[in-house]
Amino acid sequence: MQEESIAGRYAATLFIAASKENNLFNVHEDLVYFKELYEKMESLRIFCDNAGLSTTQVSPFIDDLANQGGFCKTTVKFIGKS
Repeated sequence: MQEESIAGRYAATLFIAASKENNLFNVHEDLVYFKELYEKMESLRIFCDNAGLSTTQVSPFIDDLANQGGFCKTTVKFIGKS
């Protein structure tokens, strides 16, 4: 059975990418950590829920996730930073 929702397709894509890079555990840990941050930080929720942000506004945020949050390369690439 193939997932037809947008969220399901994104999840499947991330699962496949993480599997190919042998990074499933790291991606899982990144997502758990991000969920915790999202739940605890109002400023992060406001930032993430703002669909009007430009690439130049989002890029430094992704850099910070990679550098300060210790997110793995697969997660960072998936959320928009090649």
